[in-house]
Amino acid sequence: MDNSYECIKKITETVIKAENAEIIDVKISEQGNSCVLKVIADKNGGILLDECVRINRLIRLEIEETFKSLNIAVEVSSPGLDRVLKSEDDFKKVLGKIVRIITRIPVNNKVEYGGKILAADDGIIILEMGNGQNMKIPITEIKRAKLEIRW
Repeated sequence: MDNSYECIKKITETVIKAENAEIIDVKISEQGNSCVLKVIADKNGGILLDECVRINRLIRLEIEETFKSLNIAVEVSSPGLDRVLKSEDDFKKVLGKIVRIITRIPVNNKVEYGGKILAADDGIIILEMGNGQNMKIPITEIKRAKLEIRW
């Protein structure tokens, strides 16, 4: 499955790039005699359901053409409102927004932080804490980060 996985990933990247979208995450899992390809895609300004459906269909067609006997389910979705933040670019897209961050190791004796993203540069994010102080956190030390939705 390793070579097939790389080929499927390349097909996915090609289709998504052609649709002016970006890959947020790609996972392939084997379930018995079949596979499930889960793709999270996004665009500047967000991706619409119709666009996810179109990308899904295009990826499926390319995979079926390349792998005649592969039984695969394709799922394409948006990252959602509470998207996971992984890269510096992800943090730049949410500048000024409130996030919840869990670090790999304690920073200032804590592992969980919440605050407004002020900057994301050179592998470091600057988080404005609720107490008015700013905190610098290296992106490599972030275990999990999500946009926090406030209603």
